[in-house]
Amino acid sequence: MAENESLDLASPRAQRWNADRDAAQKGASSEEVGAVTRKTFLKAMRNVVKQFEEYGVSTGDFISKRGSPCELKMLVGQGVTHAIA
Repeated sequence: MAENESLDLASPRAQRWNADRDAAQKGASSEEVGAVTRKTFLKAMRNVVKQFEEYGVSTGDFISKRGSPCELKMLVGQGVTHAIA
């Protein structure tokens, strides 16, 4: 599943966000919803990092190129054959 698609809350592929939506709809406090959202977001980011690493792009690569939009674009391009790019 492409991460950019799973961030679309209206998408049927966005099931990972159901807990966040349900907590908000059930009237949970903002702190509780925030905690659930933080946990869900971190899981999503771990998945993104794992998928990029499968294409030879490490977190260190992103950190070292963070000041150059052009070089970051080239890193993302390494995964262009994958849906996350």
